[in-house]
Amino acid sequence: NRHLIDDYYTRGGLPRIETPAPPPFGQGMQIHYGPFFIAPGQETELFKKHDLQLPADVEAYRIEVLMNWQSHHFILWKFDDNALISPALFPDGTRDIYTYPNVLSAKTVFGWQYSDDITLPSGAAYFWNKNTVLDLDYHIKNYHADSILAAEVFINVYYSPKGTFRQEMIAAGEIYNASTFCVPADNQLHIYTDDIYVTDSARMDEEWDVWMLSSHTHKYGLDFDIFKRNADGTRGEQLYEGFYNTGYTFNQGFYDFAHPPIRKFSPPLRIKASEGLIYEAQFKNNGTATACFGPTTDNEMLVAYYQYTVAGKETSVPQSGKQIPFTVFPNPFSSPATLQFEVDNHAMVSLEIFNALGVMVKQVVAEELPAGKHVYSIHELPAGVYHVRLTADGAASNKSIVSCQ
Repeated sequence: NRHLIDDYYTRGGLPRIETPAPPPFGQGMQIHYGPFFIAPGQETELFKKHDLQLPADVEAYRIEVLMNWQSHHFILWKFDDNALISPALFPDGTRDIYTYPNVLSAKTVFGWQYSDDITLPSGAAYFWNKNTVLDLDYHIKNYHADSILAAEVFINVYYSPKGTFRQEMIAAGEIYNASTFCVPADNQLHIYTDDIYVTDSARMDEEWDVWMLSSHTHKYGLDFDIFKRNADGTRGEQLYEGFYNTGYTFNQGFYDFAHPPIRKFSPPLRIKASEGLIYEAQFKNNGTATACFGPTTDNEMLVAYYQYTVAGKETSVPQSGKQIPFTVFPNPFSSPATLQFEVDNHAMVSLEIFNALGVMVKQVVAEELPAGKHVYSIHELPAGVYHVRLTADGAASNKSIVSCQ
């Protein structure tokens, strides 16, 4: 809304959050979502389709999120090319929650209800191909009585080339049946429960190494528990207690729906996929209207989050430190410089040039090349220091160059 922006910058508003340092050059990227401006007392949930424009397949092992304290949640989704609704149908740019909901088109990567830095366990990463498109989902309310809020999120994604990590981390969110989930406004306790397990015959022997369990409700949620499911479908050992604090270090005696506990298992917890989990949530609606499944804090929500790797399913890891050496001469240069490298096999090669701020200013090549030596010219670069990144089938090399033009 244009008048909110004008008022924010002319009359003032709530302070902006401080921009964090991005990942080191060549080790990741920073995504900035926002700011969008929210009037006092207003609530919104906005999505943004975001093409990462990766030069090659990567493996993300750490994601750091910084956002406003007023956040209800920030969810990072990953569009799925095999989804029931094609990601191509979703418009670019920002949209509200009522336009093109992504539940049938995207999979959860992770959900944050406060700023946090998530590092996956050793040997595991999210596997993202070069065409990966994310959906940024920010739900926030301005609780201030008379000041405008500039809502924004910074996402630092740290990644390595394909083949660095041995196991893919699978992120999942189990949503309770949205078509039947309603909490009546009777100020009585209501309990909802459901199962998570594999019924696909091809996966019946699969075992999961569970790394993380968490939960999500809105304001009427009183408790959220997760149990190991026995082979006969009965409830087994309790694995997650909603009364714990955020870091899952002590039982605080109540469920904080705005800051639910996140339990991480080290070492991961081995369970059979055919047996799975059981989750149960308790609600009491002391409001004036029935609260059904929906996006605002006046609606309700019931989601169990879990992440795991598949036991025994490992990728082959190339020799540590593998690189594709290349030369640039002369360096520094005032006339076109020559870049030369050699690949042993037919490979997908990406050659990019970044300025000192980490912004790509030139893509020299991004295509499949045959084995052998390859030579390219570098020119039309204003004077300054630049970084050249060469990636060939997941192996990456970096070099600084100086233009005197």
